[in-house]
Amino acid sequence: MHAKVSQRVLVVFAILTIAAVFAPVMYLPAFWLPHQGVKFPYFCILIELALPFFAYILAKEKTLRPNIKSWVLALLFMYLVSILISSFLGDDLRNSFWGNGWRM
Repeated sequence: MHAKVSQRVLVVFAILTIAAVFAPVMYLPAFWLPHQGVKFPYFCILIELALPFFAYILAKEKTLRPNIKSWVLALLFMYLVSILISSFLGDDLRNSFWGNGWRM
């Protein structure tokens, strides 16, 4: 596919992201909240494992990097700024930004 990026890196990244897509179907009855308590940590761990591979792919292949002048990135940036402002204006900064366990 891409000459600069190792095939192993692409395969590992693909496996991790496909596994993260199937996070909503996780169900382990041994946990306290089997329908929702397992899905969030499973998804977060897979995304955190995939992040270094994604960074490596973006570092090696310049054509896959996003365009800075894209309107989609501008909208994403404005959304993140609005979340940050609303977190600072909330009652509890930690709860406003991070939420709590029952918001899953």
